[in-house]
Amino acid sequence: MSSFRFHVALAAAKLSKGLIQLLGRNGTHTPGVIALKICPDFLAQAPKAPLTICVTGTNGKTTCSNLITDVLEKDGRRVVSNRTGSNIVPGCTTNVINSLTFTGKVRVDATVFEVDERPILTVALQNDAAAPSAVAAIGAAEGDELLPTEMRRTGTAVPRTGENLHVVYKVRTSHITSI
Repeated sequence: MSSFRFHVALAAAKLSKGLIQLLGRNGTHTPGVIALKICPDFLAQAPKAPLTICVTGTNGKTTCSNLITDVLEKDGRRVVSNRTGSNIVPGCTTNVINSLTFTGKVRVDATVFEVDERPILTVALQNDAAAPSAVAAIGAAEGDELLPTEMRRTGTAVPRTGENLHVVYKVRTSHITSI
């Protein structure tokens, strides 16, 4: 159940997004900042789309999340995605804001998040929120210790969030060298 504070944060964020767009900007970061300032647990309180996919990794997040979004849209689903790559917590919060009506009801069939490696747990695994349908970790470079650590932590968190979280993790070991 969402609180009064959540609804005030949602309204303020949606109004700020409208004003920012009137100024010719995208408004992919600031509405999330506003929502989180008013309601720090906004992501935990926000209702989620029935299908939620998080894409994280070192390289290829934007391409992969945009491809997933395109496939879902071609399948006839209403999808919200942070296509511009605003992939830290405020940008992902704006993505959630875009998936909700002014009254806080989910208006989409799916939400696709491109999430930076560091805030993946903040975005994907909220205390009382429904677990994402999938988390895809892609393009990790050799020697990148942060992503494996975060994916291990994500895997450990699965029992408390439900069985519908699948972690796909692959370290890229091939290197391209120019001649």
